[in-house]
Amino acid sequence: MKKIMGGLFLIGFVFAVGVLGLSAAAAKAENQSAGGFVLPEGWQPRMKINEAAPDKELGLAKEALIRRKVFNLLRKKKFDELQSLLLGLQAEMEKDISRETPLVDAFEGFEIPDSAAYSLFSDWLKEYPDQWPALAGRGAFYANLGFEA
Repeated sequence: MKKIMGGLFLIGFVFAVGVLGLSAAAAKAENQSAGGFVLPEGWQPRMKINEAAPDKELGLAKEALIRRKVFNLLRKKKFDELQSLLLGLQAEMEKDISRETPLVDAFEGFEIPDSAAYSLFSDWLKEYPDQWPALAGRGAFYANLGFEA
């Protein structure tokens, strides 16, 4: 009886693993983005809820909104807008160091958990080879990949 139960358990386990594997592959295929890389289902650039300063429309913190904006500009290859945004945040920070947080939050938008996003940073660096935002953005991307490994 124990052999039969053990055999049934093994068959059930193998079946469940196979079904889950197929489901994961289908979800990954469905989750292809315009940038040619795959994001895990439900992934968002390190969003946090901040009750002190929520956005009325989405209920998201300003930090989360800047991360999402940076991520979307990169994904859509709107490098001119991305450069302007980051350089503007730098200028604000240089006037008043207490404005450093939005710049730091913006770079967290580059924490993309898929190495295939490398092509986006390569394209950005082709347009702005000597600009610090593109280099620092790629650095944030690499640091996150290393952390996730």
